[in-house]
Amino acid sequence: MINNKVTIALSALNIYELNRLQKFINSPYFNKNDTVISHFEYLFHLIKSDDLANLSKANLWESTHPKKKFNDTKFRKLNTDLLRLIEEFLSIEGFQKNPLHKANYLLKAIAEKKIVKLYNSTINTVKRLSNYQLEKSASYYYYQYQIEKNIFNLTSEFERKTKSKTELSNFNITQIAENLDIFFLTEKMKYLNTLHTWQNVTKHEETIQFTDDLINQIKKIDYQSYPPLNIHYIIYLSTIEPDNDGHYQNLVENIETHISSFPKEEAKDIFEAAINYCVRKANSGQSKYLEELFKLYKIGLDSEIMLVNGEITPTSFRNICFCSLRLQKYEWTETFINQYSTRLDEKYRDNAVTFNLARVYWYKKEFEKVIELLRDVEYEDILYNINSKITLLSVYYELDEFEAFESLVQSFKAFLRRQKSMPDKRRLNYTNFIKYTDRLYKIKAGDIEKVKLFKIDLEKETLVSSKFWLLEKAQELAG
Repeated sequence: MINNKVTIALSALNIYELNRLQKFINSPYFNKNDTVISHFEYLFHLIKSDDLANLSKANLWESTHPKKKFNDTKFRKLNTDLLRLIEEFLSIEGFQKNPLHKANYLLKAIAEKKIVKLYNSTINTVKRLSNYQLEKSASYYYYQYQIEKNIFNLTSEFERKTKSKTELSNFNITQIAENLDIFFLTEKMKYLNTLHTWQNVTKHEETIQFTDDLINQIKKIDYQSYPPLNIHYIIYLSTIEPDNDGHYQNLVENIETHISSFPKEEAKDIFEAAINYCVRKANSGQSKYLEELFKLYKIGLDSEIMLVNGEITPTSFRNICFCSLRLQKYEWTETFINQYSTRLDEKYRDNAVTFNLARVYWYKKEFEKVIELLRDVEYEDILYNINSKITLLSVYYELDEFEAFESLVQSFKAFLRRQKSMPDKRRLNYTNFIKYTDRLYKIKAGDIEKVKLFKIDLEKETLVSSKFWLLEKAQELAG
């Protein structure tokens, strides 16, 4: 099989898109090269008959140049020409999906061509499209800015100068500025929140300039009147003022009211901001947020807001299992694993299912089954890898497997030292787990004083993975 950019691009299209592409390539407005048409038709036939695996350069060349010797330069040129048409088709498809974008170009064209008779009808059409627009994220305000700017440009410089003061007050300059401001403030706030999120996962030293100015400008306006700006600002507040639960409640209320106004990817990011808040609270020992987190996960699954192109990420899959297992919803978790495993990307599926089933057995205290599943598995995903080691270390403790325990302690420490891009706080979370598990292992059952001191030290720590389990094991040692 030829695995070039053309076949990869064509394979990504569904049958309806391929049919539209066929019409596009056969349109003389876009393409007058009959050889490119033949080249495409041959590939299209193979894709429809699911026979692309048997494609070779020789038979593809033969389909367009029968009885001619293969010429690699011409063959590459043919693929390049077809690829450019595919790229143009994809850009037009995207353009067609955005009526406001189309309307803006229409306004601009009418202004440039000075087609005065079309001014009013086109402006009315554009305004009607704006009112019917369902998605109203930051980009909506950008398109409104463009629309207002193009409407402004429809009036000639001469007409503007000859207007009376009363008529001049009807000019839309304030609308132009307002829409541009809201777009700018919302987008910058969104990416500030994105940076904060990534800084919790990896080492990112970047900062965004003029953050204080950004916040001050938002405070000066009625930001609650602009749902996308309001939601991203609330997310920011929930991050910098985590002890104010009102920000979370405000976020959830706004999600319920406005989430359908956002594109799917942005809606998922907003929803995950609420999830991350609950995770931080639950990890800090506020158990009521576990139930709240579980409720969010169920909403996210039922509405499919947590899915990307119909798939669930391995991280979301694992986190949902963690949450439900901590709430002792074992049967629900197993059902979830079976039901949603097919929604995982195939290359991550086996490892994700194996790890999360091992966690089910861990919570059921069927530790031998955990070892059987995890001992010889290495995960590409670093968080799966780390959580697998945490699970195994706790199992070796539970089963009093001293040699395996000591060996994993040393290899786990070495593994964490190699993760140079890991944020210090996250690393401390795992190194503290190793430290306290190792310390716990050395306490003899019934040594009340050492257990008491252990619990005092552990309670002071804010960054310890599986803190609830460590406290539970300490209590068991106290008797």
